Order: sequence, then C-alpha cells, then structure tokens
Amino acid sequence: MRWIDLTEKKIEYKGKNYDKVLFLMYKSSEQIQELAYIALKDCWREIKNHEDKLELQVDRVDKYNLTFIIKQSNKIIRRILVPAIIIHFPTVKAAIDSNTKAQEIFEEDGVYGLYGIRDKKLLEHIIFSTEHSVYFGEDKIPTIIRKAAAYWYKFSKYQVFLNGNKRTGLLLCLLLLEEGCMKYSYTKDEMYNLAQKIAVGKISTEQAYNFLLNGITFDYSKMYNLYNSLDFKEKLQKNWQLLNVWLESFNRKIGGTTMEKFNIITSKNIMENLTEIKTAPLSEKDIKKATMNVLKNKEVYGAMKALSTK
Repeated sequence: MRWIDLTEKKIEYKGKNYDKVLFLMYKSSEQIQELAYIALKDCWREIKNHEDKLELQVDRVDKYNLTFIIKQSNKIIRRILVPAIIIHFPTVKAAIDSNTKAQEIFEEDGVYGLYGIRDKKLLEHIIFSTEHSVYFGEDKIPTIIRKAAAYWYKFSKYQVFLNGNKRTGLLLCLLLLEEGCMKYSYTKDEMYNLAQKIAVGKISTEQAYNFLLNGITFDYSKMYNLYNSLDFKEKLQKNWQLLNVWLESFNRKIGGTTMEKFNIITSKNIMENLTEIKTAPLSEKDIKKATMNVLKNKEVYGAMKALSTK
C-alpha cells in the first residue's frame, strides 16, 4: 500500500493547511494510540529516510478536532486533522443479515438468518457487549480493530447460528473495518486458516487482533470525501461527552511490532471535553452497499467460499 498523496486535496481548517484527515471514531486513549500507529506505518512506507525515528505529536485544535503532527529529524513532514465522529456498530439485524449473506455466497443445506438462530440471547449479548465494552471503568475492547477482532472471534467460536458462524464473524469484522475507512491486505488462505483456528480454540482474541492490525492501512481518499460531505457548523447535531483521560508518551510494542522507529507523544487531558460529531445511522441500503464492497475483494470472497465447505 502506498501513502496516498493528497497534495491537490489539502484540507484547510481555521487558517491552517492539513495534508489529510483521519477520523477518531472511538474515544479512548488506546484508540488514539492505534490510530497514530497506523498513520506512522503508512508514512514510514512512503518516506525514503529509514534511519531517523518518526515522532508523532498529538495536540488539540478545538472541541471537535485533534491534530497529528509527524516529524522526522525535528522537521514536520505530515500534518493531519483528526475530527472525532461517531462510528455505527453492527446491530443484531446486521448480524442476522450477514448470516443470510453467508448462505448466498455458497449455497448449501441448512437454515440461515432469522430462522437459523441457535441462541438469541447470546447473539444479543455479543452485539451489545462488543459495542458497550466498559466495565467498572475499564474498556475491555477499547479500539475499532479490537472490536472487529472480537466480532470475528466470538461468532466463530460460540456458534450463535446453526450454520455459517465463521463466515458471519468474518463478514461483520470486515464490515466494521469498512465503516472505519480502513483497507486490508489479507489473503484468502490467511483468513481461512485464522477462522478455522478460532473455531477450535487454537488462537486468542489478541492474536486475531494482531493479525488484523498488521494488515491494515487507512483509506485516506474515503476519509477526505467523507469529511467534505459533513457540515461541522450547521447540519449535524452535536453530542457533548466529557472524558478525563491521562495520555502519556507511547513507546511500546503494538500488534507484535516493536515501535523502535516510532514515538507517539501527547499531552495530559488531550480528550477532555472533546465533542463527537453525530452522523446519520446507517440505512439498510448503506449496509448492503458496504457488504457488496467487502465481497468485491476476491480474497475475501475466496475465504468465505472456502469456509462454506468446511
């Protein structure tokens, strides 16, 4: 994947120009860390100097936006605007529809969809607990990619439906990544093998997360187009949420990759009073379109088809 050059698509906000836009779609310190890490990976692929460390500074612009400033050798090489918006997570209906779609990928005997639910309470619990994952003040699934991994893992392992659980979990996982404006480079065999290992308990949620994280880059063009479709001043409702989060310098292992060439620095209470911008809930048409986009990927389609025969 190449770092997409948006030189001709500069974003101007409050008198400053930004090279691109990234969305903070889930408010947690871990999400900022994950977002910054992928942005650094994408930048690292594009630059020629691989001797000097990249440093990413997280700052506040105003109550709606953060900014990522990427430096190398004390020189700014990327300036990224990071608005906070609300992502829409899969619903119970979306899970049922995904299970129905699993049958359509490769028709076989068995009951699917609404009439193929083995355990409705477990289905509802997985959907609710993955989205609302804060327990006793601690977020157990604190990032978008971790939630995507949780959908894949839980549906594959716990067999909510009579048929097509591994395919349902994979499809929900990829739909959330699609909603999060992420691209991925997994092969058919990689996805198939991981799904099989999840189903028989040979792999953990953390391992599934690392697999997803290491194959992801951002769809910067999609984010740019989405940003320009939003009206941040008049058309959108605003939702105030107060978070007091202490964020310190991150220089650790993420997703099994040593960050020896990356350093992420942020200030105290960077997210205090940060306001998310509400967007319209996804319609059935939106979900169907996203599903078709996911299944256009030949590797994904191949993995889904292979899983239907086992």
